[in-house]
Amino acid sequence: MSYNSVVSYDKLESVLSSKNWDKAYVNLPNSSIGNVLKSQFKYIFESVGETFSDNESVLTVQADNGNLKRLYSPTVYLVSNEKIRESAYAKANPSLFECDSTPVSDEEKTKAKTPEAIKAYEDLLLKGRNVAVRMGAKLFVPLLAFKAIEGCDIALDNGDIEITLPETEQFPEGLTVKFSVRYSESDLDKRKSQEASFKRAFSRYLKNSENNFGAFLCEPPTGGGSGIPLRDLDENSVHTVIGYEFKESENGGFYILSLDSGIHVMSNKALATTLRGNPIITPDKPGILRIADKKKMANGNMKVNAALLVPVENYPNDDGFNLDW
Repeated sequence: MSYNSVVSYDKLESVLSSKNWDKAYVNLPNSSIGNVLKSQFKYIFESVGETFSDNESVLTVQADNGNLKRLYSPTVYLVSNEKIRESAYAKANPSLFECDSTPVSDEEKTKAKTPEAIKAYEDLLLKGRNVAVRMGAKLFVPLLAFKAIEGCDIALDNGDIEITLPETEQFPEGLTVKFSVRYSESDLDKRKSQEASFKRAFSRYLKNSENNFGAFLCEPPTGGGSGIPLRDLDENSVHTVIGYEFKESENGGFYILSLDSGIHVMSNKALATTLRGNPIITPDKPGILRIADKKKMANGNMKVNAALLVPVENYPNDDGFNLDW
């Protein structure tokens, strides 16, 4: 098997580990990932009708105390049709992605105890959603696009989804790439207890495109850029905030913070309290996000102790408050 018949990040990670990183998250320009990876991703993108651009980012660095901690690569999620419709495959097959998604809360999942209730929850969760690979900040390619490629092989490998594209002149042995999968259960023991059910559902997907295995996956982090949940930021880390926006939702709404690294992060309740005062936060008047610590609660959720520090002069003083004390 030739060296370039399998997508590997080993050499890139070796180079990246020698660099000192001054930001917690950095989107790597495709122009900087090396000729082998560029040619491989170019083939992957073209296979599903997409254009691979040097100016976009398909990989993201996570750093801790200036050192490389992790390299994020394309990942599989359960994605709303609204986001998938921007892909070339969805534009060529619009009838497959007409239905819009329905908001589903964690509370509805908690209430699903009986087999009938679980089935009803899964039907609601899957409505207007499909399994897709996040291949860029806003590019979600449905797994159906890979399934439609003649000679393409799709398999599960230790929880990852392994895609083997057919051979070409440039890749005479084909090209194999693994996409990591974000499962809805973060607890490894819970995931293992559902492994057999997931494998059966995945097998049905390969045979007749049933989407039921999507119920085992989580949706991508909300927000633009390469958006991440607040819990994904490191403990004892500091980030520069250059903007924010409010997003409507079924539960009233939430805020998205824009970091100077290009990452977008969902706020928690504590940060939302600060942002409800409508402070001015721009690249010229930034705020500081501090992540103190994280704690796993009894219900499995992660509590993040975070604070958003905004200079008093960034607050509009049109209500006559005296902030200078």
